[in-house]
Amino acid sequence: MERYEREWEDLLAACGKKPFLAGPVRIGEDPDGTVLAVDKSKSIVSSLFGGIFGSVFVVVGLFLTRLSPPSIIGSVADHMAWGCFIVGGLLEFAVLAGIYTALTSSRRLRLQTQLRRLSFCLDNAGREISVPMAGMEVRLNREQKKSASRSGWFVLQLLHSASPDTPMLLAKAYKRDQLVPAFELLGKSLGTAQDKTLVQVHLEGGGQAFVNPDPLGSGGANSRTCKLVVRSPQLAEIKPTIGIRLFFGLFFAAGVGVSIAVAANGNFSHSWPGLLLGFPFAIVGFLGISGVFSPKPITFDLAQGVMVKQGGKMPVAELATGLPLDRLAALQMCSYYQRGTAGPRGSAGYTMYELNAVLHGQDGQRFMIMNDCNSQRLLEQAQKLAKMLKLPLIDHVGSGIANRPIANPADGC
Repeated sequence: MERYEREWEDLLAACGKKPFLAGPVRIGEDPDGTVLAVDKSKSIVSSLFGGIFGSVFVVVGLFLTRLSPPSIIGSVADHMAWGCFIVGGLLEFAVLAGIYTALTSSRRLRLQTQLRRLSFCLDNAGREISVPMAGMEVRLNREQKKSASRSGWFVLQLLHSASPDTPMLLAKAYKRDQLVPAFELLGKSLGTAQDKTLVQVHLEGGGQAFVNPDPLGSGGANSRTCKLVVRSPQLAEIKPTIGIRLFFGLFFAAGVGVSIAVAANGNFSHSWPGLLLGFPFAIVGFLGISGVFSPKPITFDLAQGVMVKQGGKMPVAELATGLPLDRLAALQMCSYYQRGTAGPRGSAGYTMYELNAVLHGQDGQRFMIMNDCNSQRLLEQAQKLAKMLKLPLIDHVGSGIANRPIANPADGC
């Protein structure tokens, strides 16, 4: 037993407090067993998003330098241009650092099921620490929230009976689904697993559901983007509002207007930065008007017994053709605080509310069907939809959501 304790302490000392696998986890195979490692392709793609923002800052900087002769000491436009170049350069540097880290990362965890051991490869030099599976447990947990505006990270932990109060942080992710495959694999291999992210809810009229009480979303507009329309007792639809299409219409008009005004100058050598600035706004506006960036319609057809989502990302594959309504266990209402871009909390932020569909099963599978920044408005539509579908409404905003209206002074619209 002392040898096992010593091996576990050596592993904790070598890994430190940071996640052993810093990034999305990929499951693979090699001749010695199943391997958990960082998914380098996903890490690189995530880093490239920062490169896109960096390029936008550089383009804006180029446009500003055309407004007056470039000079470090000069007009406000010059100072703004240099600021854009600096921010863009820092973002591009961060992208290169992230890609380098992803490409050079060699840490991996090998499950040697026949030997009943876990082998941790620590670095490029091939340094490994192997510990027995006996007495080990895997746990999927939620990290403590650091602020009200964040829903917290999900963490995958390993615990040893020799030191149950000192877990090892194996991996960390913003979405629970990114850790579930590794959690299930380790749970099957170790024989002991705990999912601390789900709570068991007893539903009215009998039955139970397993659900994560944390919100799914982050971000969200402080204006109404979708609404519930009941077309008949057997048919309802969640569809985008006219307001969201008008919002994208303004983007389109602004982009086209800037492009036309700059092109009227007639001097392409001085007008091309303005065209680069105007075209993205026009494209984003056009795509938003056509429904690419708008919430996708969801139809509830009680006559056919299905719900269908028209386009966009499908959290459940059957949504594209028709998810049977009898697979729904409940509706769930959550909330989270969305911090603004500037100012203290309360003056620049707002509370967002989301309505999720919870499926039957112990894995807590769910997906968002609509959100709103007004709790009372979303509550009324949630109760109407729950009554129509004959489903319970789970409260993870407050208590007794089915028996009281929610009055929140932080409502933003």
